Amino acid sequence: MMRQARSALINIGLLATPLGQTARGGTAPGDILMMKNAHTLMEHGRITQVGAGQPDGQALQQYEIVDAKGALVTPGLVDAHSHIGLGAGGAVDRATAEQQAITDRDSGVLLIRDAGAPVDTHWVDDRADLPRIIRAGRHIARPGRYIRNFAVEVEPTELVAEVERQALAGDGWVKLVGDWIDRTAGDLRPLWPADDARRAIARVHELGARVTAHCFAEQSVTELVAAGIDCIEHGTGMSAEVIEQMAAQGTVVPLSLTHI
Repeated sequence: MMRQARSALINIGLLATPLGQTARGGTAPGDILMMKNAHTLMEHGRITQVGAGQPDGQALQQYEIVDAKGALVTPGLVDAHSHIGLGAGGAVDRATAEQQAITDRDSGVLLIRDAGAPVDTHWVDDRADLPRIIRAGRHIARPGRYIRNFAVEVEPTELVAEVERQALAGDGWVKLVGDWIDRTAGDLRPLWPADDARRAIARVHELGARVTAHCFAEQSVTELVAAGIDCIEHGTGMSAEVIEQMAAQGTVVPLSLTHI
C-alpha cells in the first residue's frame, strides 16, 4: 500500500536522523538527532519533512496515515562497503554501474561508501534518484598480488605518489590492499613493507584524507594499525590486543559479509 501512495504521514515512535543543513550536507560522525513521537512526511516517494509531534499547518486528510509508533525509523540506510562500477572481471560499463546503484537504492540505501572501484562514478552525483557515493578511488596493490583488473598496481617505492593520485580521485578516502595470497609463500602476506605503508598513510593525512585497507591476515592489520591507518575492511585476523589499540586510536571496522 505504501509503495502506491502519493503522499503519506508516518507517525514514528523513535526517529534517528543526521544533523546537517541538507540531506547530503554531511556532518561529523556521530551527529545524530533522536526524536521521540516524531513524524515523517512523504511526497511522491520522497521524504519532505521530519519533525517531532504532528506537522503544523498541514491538511492531513490528503495523506495516508501510517502508524509506526512502535518502530525506530531512519531516513535511509548506509552501505558501508560497496564497489559501484566493479564486477567480477574488473571495470563495468555505465549501465551496469547504474543498475548496481539502483539495486542498493531499492534496498533502502541512500548513502554508499565506495571501497574502491576502477571507474569514475562521479556522474552519479548528478542523479537525484540515486544514492550519494563517498569514494575511495581505485584499490592500490602490488603487481600480481591482487585480483586481476581490480587495482592500480605499483611497487612500494611508488606507493606515496600513488596515494597522492588516489586521494585526489576520491572523496576523502584512499584504499590499500593490505594483504593477499603470496604464491611463493602459499599464504596471506602483507603487500607493503611497514615503513612504506607508514609513509603513505602519513602523506594521505597531510592531504586531509583518510586511508582504509583490505585485510584478512593478522600481520597486515597489526602493522597498518601501528602505522596509523583510519579503517580496516574485513579484518578477520584482528587480535584482541590490536582491537584494543584500534579502539583507543579510533580505527574503524565497517561491517561486511565476512562478519556474518
